[in-house]
Order: sequence, then structure tokens, then C-alpha cells
Amino acid sequence: MTRRRSSFLLPNVHVPSETESADMASWGKHLLHVLLLVIFICAFQDRFAFHGDVEVPAELDGDHLAQFSPITIGLCYLSRIITLLYLPQYLFQFCGLVFFNAFNSQVVCKYNLLEAPTIAFRIITRGVYPGLIRDTVQKNLAVLENSGIQHYVLEVVTDEAIGLEERPNLVERVVPREYRTRNNSLYKARALQYCLDEPHEPITHNSWVAHLDEETILTEDAVRGIVNFCCRGKHHFGTGLITYANDDVVNWFCTIGDAYRIADDLGQFRFQFKVLHKPVFSWKGSFIVANQAVEKRIGFDRGMEGSITEDQYFALSAARSGYSFDFVEGEVWEKSTFSIVDQIRQRIRWLQGGAWIRKTTTIPMDIKILLQIKHIAYSVAPLILPSLIFGLLGPVPTFVILDMLNAFIFAVRFYGFLFGIVRSFPNDQPFKTLCVMLSPFVFIWDVILDAVVAVWGAATAKEALKNVEQDLTRRKSIAN
Repeated sequence: MTRRRSSFLLPNVHVPSETESADMASWGKHLLHVLLLVIFICAFQDRFAFHGDVEVPAELDGDHLAQFSPITIGLCYLSRIITLLYLPQYLFQFCGLVFFNAFNSQVVCKYNLLEAPTIAFRIITRGVYPGLIRDTVQKNLAVLENSGIQHYVLEVVTDEAIGLEERPNLVERVVPREYRTRNNSLYKARALQYCLDEPHEPITHNSWVAHLDEETILTEDAVRGIVNFCCRGKHHFGTGLITYANDDVVNWFCTIGDAYRIADDLGQFRFQFKVLHKPVFSWKGSFIVANQAVEKRIGFDRGMEGSITEDQYFALSAARSGYSFDFVEGEVWEKSTFSIVDQIRQRIRWLQGGAWIRKTTTIPMDIKILLQIKHIAYSVAPLILPSLIFGLLGPVPTFVILDMLNAFIFAVRFYGFLFGIVRSFPNDQPFKTLCVMLSPFVFIWDVILDAVVAVWGAATAKEALKNVEQDLTRRKSIAN
């Protein structure tokens, strides 16, 4: 005889689906992360502003600075004031990391893939590492085929022929050596402008372009996020999260050093795009989604001043024209630089490209003011070292509000390394624990590295300009 199940047992109880359970788990991680961030800020406040367990003798006249030399006091005050240049970006960083879920679950495609517009996944490369390009193409084609997207093309635009195998939805385009833009743009800007001047046949006025670097590996979540962004069509440009430890890692030290860039993506960049829908701190040159018609309207042909950091110049030009931006859900994988010297050269290029943007008169000050402040802060990076040293090793009391703001800046910056490691590194617990333990040393190294980049960049600025002029002369001779 079959026993009937009692009807009073848990009637109408909703059992969470896998997606709902993942969402709840991600919000749990997010709340824990916010709590940890607050603890970091409080710990730095205790050390910088309230001097921790360091005893500051109270003199009869109330002068707490009597134990320090005038030079030390003056240097500390100067360093603390200069450090405030970092405040805007780390306020955005804090808000982005706190107010938006930093551990989002899987991205769900909200639109019919058969009705999605054509999307060109465009890889720009010089063609110097053909093996890397072939590996990237193979991985990305597999992801695109598995994602279910129908209308797409993977486009490899290169200066040197690679010889990719002919396949459906894959095209290799070699930028002609004699090609020259109207304003003599160079490097990546030249290749990007070539794509606008000579569009590939499947790319139409209604298409979208997802810009990738030569080592960028798509994920299915990123593809779904890109499709959602394009189908929604509310904003003209978007960008998303890039992580550096999920694919093959060449240099672990550089990869740990790039962990802060994950906090940048999910912090200041996401906040500026989700709230302001403007690139007030600009964006990166990879994982960019753009409306083809609007991108062609703006163009990349900005001459020399728009050739060093073409991504930043383009974003500010688009903002000046009134176009809007948003954050794209999902993440893509990239590799960090292969050596510390490469990492230094990369940051020098960012710094020197920022100098071009600061000097240009074609972008109004109200559009680039926060990016200006950010670049100036990194240009004077050696001058913030005393603030960090005096704060950690021997707190020198200044104005309480000045100390508290400096503590906030260093706390959020330090936490960015820890967050980036936890958010993106493989779930090999012993290894991840080791990386977390190394994060304080990497943080200090990164501050020193910024100082080295600032000095090296200033010392080689004239040489860099000379090299650009020589490249321009060479390009003109080839075109003629």
C-alpha cells in the first residue's frame, strides 16, 4: 500500500534555483568584502591619523611636533598635500567597490541571439608574435561557437601577415604599408582608423565592434554581456572587467602587481560608467564595445597627440561629443607584462600619453579635469613616498583631516591588491593564500614602481618625442 505524502509538509515553499543560489552567494561574498574594506580603512586611520601605538609626547605648549625636525615636518606636510591628488580616483574606487556587487554570478543573455546585431570582435596586433595570435584566435573561436551567437566575425587586423587558416566568421586583414591617415596617426590608432576607412563587408552601419588586444581571451559570460549591451542599445560605448590570472601566466610577480587593475575596473571605472555614464577617468584600450556608426563618426585619426594613448583620447573625444558610456557585464582574460622592465615601459607609455592629453586644446578642460588630476598625481609619484613612510613607520601628526584623507587613499589602494587577488586568481587555496600574504610587499613595490616610472618617464620624454617624430617621418616616406 502506497503511503500518501502529507499535504501539510512545506506547502508552496519556493526552492531557490541554481541562478538564485549563486546570486545569494555572490551577495554574501560582496558584503564580506565590504566589511573587510571598512576594516582596512579603519586600520589605516588608526595608524595615520591617530598614530596607533606610537606615543607622541605632549609638550607643555601643546606642540606635538617638537620631536621632529623642521625638514621632516615640512616634507611630511608637502607629501600629505600632494597625495590628495589621488583622492578623486580612490573615492570613485571606494564607491564602485561598495555600491555594486563585486562578485556577480553568471551573466544571463536577455535577448534572442538570432536577432542580435552583427558584432565584430576585432583584434589589433602588430603581428610580431604570430604564435600568440593563432592561440588567441583558436580559443576565441571556440568560445564564440559555444556561446550560441549567430551574427559575428572575428577580425584580426595586423601590420605583418600572420597567415591564419581561412575559416567561416574569421578574417585576417593586413594594414597596407603605404596606408596613411589624413592626420598622420601612428601605431594602433593608424590600424583602428584603417578599419573605419576600409570596413570589412559584414560590418555595416548597424553593427557593433568589440575591441580586443592580441592576448585577450573571451569568456561566454563576456559574450553574453556584450550581446546584452548591443541589443539594449541604450549607450554608445561600453567596457568591462579584465582579469590577468585565469589564462596562462608568464610572470607571476607582474600578474600579482596587476591585481589592482581589477579593483580599478570594478571600482572607479564601473562607478563612472554606471552612475555618470562618462569616462571621467577614461578607460582601457581592450574589452571596448562600440557602436560602429558612432565610432566612425568620431574616428581615431587624431595625429601624434592621439597616437600614444589612443584609447584615452578617443574616449574623451566621444564624451566631448555627448555620447554615453556604460559598464558591460562579464569578464575577459589577458596576460600581464612578461617582465618588470616591460611593465615599467608600459606605465611610462601611459604617463607620456597622458602628458599629450594634458597639453591638447581640442578636448575641453571640463571633460578631462579628473583625468588630468590623475595623470599629474602619477607624474609626481616620488613625492607621495614620504607620506606613506612616515605614516607606516613613524607617524608624523599634521592636520587630522589631512591624515585621515591620506589614510583613506592608501587603505583603498592597498586593499585593491588584496581584492584583485581574491577576485580573479585561481581557486588553488594554498597558492591564493601565498599571493594574499605577498600583497603588502607588492603594494609597497607598486608605490616605489610608480616613483621609478615618474622619474624615468620625465627623463626620457624628449627621447620618446624624437622617436615618435622619426616614426612619423618613416611612415610618410613609405606612404609616398
